[in-house]
Amino acid sequence: MREILWKGRPVGSASISKEGLFYRINCSCNLPEAGVYRVQVTDESNTYDLGICVPEGKVYTCVARVPCKRFLGNTFSFTLTDGGERLSVPIAEGKPFTHLDKLSTARLRFANGQPEIVIGPIQAPQDNGQNPIHPSK
Repeated sequence: MREILWKGRPVGSASISKEGLFYRINCSCNLPEAGVYRVQVTDESNTYDLGICVPEGKVYTCVARVPCKRFLGNTFSFTLTDGGERLSVPIAEGKPFTHLDKLSTARLRFANGQPEIVIGPIQAPQDNGQNPIHPSK
């Protein structure tokens, strides 16, 4: 088991096992506060976004299968993130899209009638008592 860190302090644990050509990664953590959080794994060569933590009982989990070829090293560290800056990239017909490596955190939106891809954090919805993930008491 490895620690998952949030701003330098442990907030959970992660296990990693090799399954053929993939790593299976299971993460479990206690979120520092309400919001949407992602887990990232880093080795000596690369950082890979594992996805969003989802509620499971009293903890939040993230399970992912990552191709082994994504990593060159054998030392893995895990970090909880709440996003960072967003990047909006217009989609232009006939022009190459230069941010393919970031599409795992992207979503499509329309701005001024034009499609664009927003890359970056996902904001948590405001809890009005109707949110099934965080029901009001």
